[in-house]
Amino acid sequence: QQSISISKAGIIATLQARCAVIAAANPLKGTYDPSLSFTENVDLTDPILSRFDCICVVKDTVDPIEDERLAEFVVGSHRRLHPRAEELGTAGAMQAAAAKDAIDQ
Repeated sequence: QQSISISKAGIIATLQARCAVIAAANPLKGTYDPSLSFTENVDLTDPILSRFDCICVVKDTVDPIEDERLAEFVVGSHRRLHPRAEELGTAGAMQAAAAKDAIDQ
């Protein structure tokens, strides 16, 4: 009988091994350093890592132009699909531009 115990926000759950557990971790320095081991990048102990059957590293390639294009697409999609999109109109566009300027600084 294999099971895993998960404790988050004061809630403790014990799940049978039939279920899948997926976890994610961000690199310590904000960007994955390929010269360091996986363990050094995420600072997870061996006992924690040993609980996972498969570890997959997904790295983001730094590309400011592509990142801006993707951010504009996501924000634009949310703005267009917002229930009050027509009502927000130009004000919503101005808020998005102000948010973009704040991020750029």
